Amino acid sequence: MVITGTSKEDVLGRLKKYRDYGVVRSTAENAEHESGKYLSTLGLSAPQADTYSTLASLALSRSLKCGKDAYRESRPWTLAFWKMSISGKRPIILLSVTGVTDLPMVRQILSCHEYFVSKRIEVDIIIFNTHSGGYLKTFEDEIDFLLYMHRSHAEQSGCNVFHVHADRTRPQRFPSNLDVTMKKVSEVQPQELPENQEGLQFWNGIGGYDEKSATYVVHSGGGVRPPSPWSNIIANEHIGFLATDRGMSFTWAQNSYDNKLTTPYNDPLSEFSGEAFYVRDDETGLSASPLPLSGRKDGNYKISFGESYCMYRTQALDASIELTMYIDEVEPVKYYRVAITNNGKKEKNFSLFGYFELLMGSMPSETKKHFSFDLDTGNTLLVTQNYRHQFLESRTLLGVVGGADEVSSSREEFLGRHGVMSEPAALKRKGLSGTTVPEGEPAASFRKKITLSAGESKVVTFFLGETNASDTHRLMQKVSAAENAETNFLFATKLEGEFLQPRFGLPDKSLELLMNRFLPHQTVASRVHARLGFYQIGGAYGYRDQLQDGLSMLWYDPKWVRAHLLVAAAHQFREGDVLSWWQPHNNIGARTRLSDPQLWLPHVVLRYLRFTGDSSVLDEIIPYLVGDIPDKADRPSVVGAFGSSDETSSLYEHLVRAVEHSLTFGPHGLPLMGIADWNDGMNRVGVEGVGESVWLAWFTISVLDDMSALTEERGDQSRAARYRLHAKEYREAIEKYAWDGRWYRRAFTDTGALVGTSSAKAYRIDSVVQSWAYFVNGSTKETREALRSAKEELSVYEGHIPLAWPPSSRAIHDLGTISDYPPGVRENSSQYNHAALWLAQALFASGDADSAKIIIDAVNPFLQSSTKEKAMCYRGEPYAVAAEIYSAPTYPGRAGWTWYTASAGLLYLTVLEYLLGLRREGDSLSFNPSFPSDWNDATVQVPFGKALYNIKFEICSEQGESMCVTLDGVKVEGNAVRLIDGEKNHEIVVSMLRV
Repeated sequence: MVITGTSKEDVLGRLKKYRDYGVVRSTAENAEHESGKYLSTLGLSAPQADTYSTLASLALSRSLKCGKDAYRESRPWTLAFWKMSISGKRPIILLSVTGVTDLPMVRQILSCHEYFVSKRIEVDIIIFNTHSGGYLKTFEDEIDFLLYMHRSHAEQSGCNVFHVHADRTRPQRFPSNLDVTMKKVSEVQPQELPENQEGLQFWNGIGGYDEKSATYVVHSGGGVRPPSPWSNIIANEHIGFLATDRGMSFTWAQNSYDNKLTTPYNDPLSEFSGEAFYVRDDETGLSASPLPLSGRKDGNYKISFGESYCMYRTQALDASIELTMYIDEVEPVKYYRVAITNNGKKEKNFSLFGYFELLMGSMPSETKKHFSFDLDTGNTLLVTQNYRHQFLESRTLLGVVGGADEVSSSREEFLGRHGVMSEPAALKRKGLSGTTVPEGEPAASFRKKITLSAGESKVVTFFLGETNASDTHRLMQKVSAAENAETNFLFATKLEGEFLQPRFGLPDKSLELLMNRFLPHQTVASRVHARLGFYQIGGAYGYRDQLQDGLSMLWYDPKWVRAHLLVAAAHQFREGDVLSWWQPHNNIGARTRLSDPQLWLPHVVLRYLRFTGDSSVLDEIIPYLVGDIPDKADRPSVVGAFGSSDETSSLYEHLVRAVEHSLTFGPHGLPLMGIADWNDGMNRVGVEGVGESVWLAWFTISVLDDMSALTEERGDQSRAARYRLHAKEYREAIEKYAWDGRWYRRAFTDTGALVGTSSAKAYRIDSVVQSWAYFVNGSTKETREALRSAKEELSVYEGHIPLAWPPSSRAIHDLGTISDYPPGVRENSSQYNHAALWLAQALFASGDADSAKIIIDAVNPFLQSSTKEKAMCYRGEPYAVAAEIYSAPTYPGRAGWTWYTASAGLLYLTVLEYLLGLRREGDSLSFNPSFPSDWNDATVQVPFGKALYNIKFEICSEQGESMCVTLDGVKVEGNAVRLIDGEKNHEIVVSMLRV
């Protein structure tokens, strides 16, 4: 305890009460509590207070510097400060800001200033604004507003905050060797990395694409790392895992929500991981990890994300350490291959540790005290989770290929009492205890000892898998064999993809890379197999979601699309509605009053029929579900496990029931909105059962147009006529009530109020209804005007395309969850990429390719993070499409959740079918390209069975036909090529005039 006072007598007086030991003890015990209360009143966390105290110490210590050198250094500063009414008598902290992305740092430095005031620390703060971009005035206003709100505290203190504009100061006012005491106060302090010495494509100062290994490479170290976790998803139908650049990884089997094998820490600020690996030099006791999260904070790491593996590399302990995570091609097993090379000049003894925090369920609180462990040959662990209602026969097995030397099942034993990932207690002891008692929190850990001579390399592979109780012995025997692990490693790291898919050569190389690699991988790994992303671990199928993914997968996996159509139909009720989402392993799902999901079944089935010509799917016999029906008043949705009824019918009949259920009419003759349509956020527009959706009217018309043709083909003439009549009635209702003069309105509420009208102060225009108007009605006076209005109102040429504008506000009109979000976030007027791409499709179809390409660029994650400044603002992965990109004023330019979005498949479809204009119907391939003005050529290879069609697009300068198609040098009449399966390559040339 330290006591201070203004005089000796003052100190002695204060000391008297502390002669009682009880007072001293009470003071010490209450210190933490009082400190917490004090920080709570300031709204600060303990780490923030520590940072601010350190900053104050630096500033105050520098102010004590004296002598000639100090005078020489301070003189130019003093002169500059006097001219800006800054005395310079107090220590100064200078915060340099460059743009709107620095506003959080401005808020934090003001918080720091408030802390200084409360502590009577006399330090001035200068916010030095060096930005001079298009939104400079907005940025200035934001800073000035924050200062205005903060000023009452500053005026009552011995220190002040100043806002200085760099462009209003002459260069000579500040010394050239400007030394910033605190450059930025933020969670991430980006520093310059060395130049791109590896020749990575699309290098942004943090990462880039390595063409040789077909991986995205992220560099972490030297103060530089991605602003938010950048992740990768590796999955097949049996098992999968998510891993991040920071090293957080977790694994699941069968279902990513209900059967997580290890614990996910999907919090961007978390310092924990359910899986970790360490290397210890047994002679020195020093340790390292290939994973940034569990390794040295000052280490340098190289992370490579491939389509089938994740690799982490670092240099430490005079050794090269490489960790590769991948999954078995056939078995539900994940491997962790640790390759270590001794770079020293003498023999070294290393210990490799693997750590797995077990979950085997959905929530740690439900499972962590209900494990039992069986120890098998080679210290392999067989783990049973005894408290579960599903996956009852599942067993988790963990170990080391070839056997582990030591094992433990205690989280506390490995990490220590306080559980620090970067400094596990086990690494400070000789080894693991060998105990497998289930008490405490369960975590399997293994130790493998190796000896390496100078220059020698060895591989140690850990494994984690799941199987049924009856199959454990067979799987243990298989995964314990080194050759099996290495075979799967070679398979995972090969460059060929899983499917025969189109290959593209485009003028826009970032778009080419997305089309060839990342978009199919995102759709298959995240949307189909994993059904998760870093920010959303779902595990469930969404009815409309995976059906929409199937539209792009037709081009490279039509068999999966066919199978999923039957699965989706089996989740339809006898009444015609469907489960909005369901978990495939137990059929738990939600029956809701959403108005559109069932219509996606006929929409996608009809597209599948046109694409493949496989009409046999219509005759597949499928059962219906039975269950409670939601009530519009008390039970808007019913969640539970639904069983199949005895009633079955053909897929064709399922389509009919979906349509019949959807033929509703409100007061204006438009379909009822229900609890919401495609935009789930509009869930209070029609909650009372009277509100109507204009978008749903267009979507229903498109389905009715196609279904009327199908029913007529199958001899149901009366139904075909009735569907055409309903489509006609919906069109008339739209013309009478939905046209607003320049664009189509979005909806009518239960009270009859208009949504998406020009007279509104918020949510004037919604893009999806304009796009679908063009899809359904084609080029008319109204649809062309609607697209023009969408471009103007949504400011397409600014390169950011919000779903609707202006943002919704509950104070003006409560539309639902949309109005609950901050303005510019998610459906409340962010750039919702799904809607943006629909608008791009409509613009391509209308011939406005340049505007459409602006939207493609606005969605393209490579372009959104092409520089370090952009990457720090965007925050999302440069190689995965985001669900949305936030708009002003909340977080302009920031990606929302990534990976788990149908926008990846929709971007693939937009480029292939609308920009390049490829349309396949059975064995016929036609072309209707819509090239931007700066595109002159492109290529695409389309597989058809064993045949390969090499298609070349070119812009001709000579006058003639608007488009000419040749196949193997012979002109094709009608510009449609008949595809023939056979072991032969074909050359197609599509020549076009510039429109």
